[in-house]
Amino acid sequence: MTQLPFTFTALATLGISFVNFVSAANSGHKRALGKVVAPSTRGDLRYEIAYRIQMNTLETSMVVLPSMWAFAYLSQNDVVAASLGALYLLGRILYAWGYPDRRMVGFLLGFWASILLIVGGLYYGSATWM
Repeated sequence: MTQLPFTFTALATLGISFVNFVSAANSGHKRALGKVVAPSTRGDLRYEIAYRIQMNTLETSMVVLPSMWAFAYLSQNDVVAASLGALYLLGRILYAWGYPDRRMVGFLLGFWASILLIVGGLYYGSATWM
C-alpha cells in the first residue's frame, strides 16, 4: 500500500483534535460534578481548572494546526511537521496533568513546538518566494 502525502501530519491533527475533545468532555464532566449552571464559568475550583485547561488547549490549537499544515506543505517534510505536532500534543497532556502547579514543562513543550512550526513555515514559505 502506498503512503499518502502528509499522512503523519494528518495523524498528528487527529491526535490534537482528540485531546481537544477529551478536554471538552472533562470540562463538561467537572461542570456537572460541581453543579455549575451554564453559562457561568465560576463556582467550583475543579471545574474552573478543567475549563482553563480546555480553553488554553483550544486557543493554542488554533495556532498550531494551521502552522503545522503550512510547515508540512511548504517544507514537504511530513515527518518533521508531525513530530513537532506530536511534541505539542505531549506538551498539552503534561500541561493538563500538571495544572495548576506543575504545568510549566507542558506549556514550554507546546510553546516551543508552536514557535518552531511558525518560524519553519515562514522560512520555507519565504524560500518559495525567492
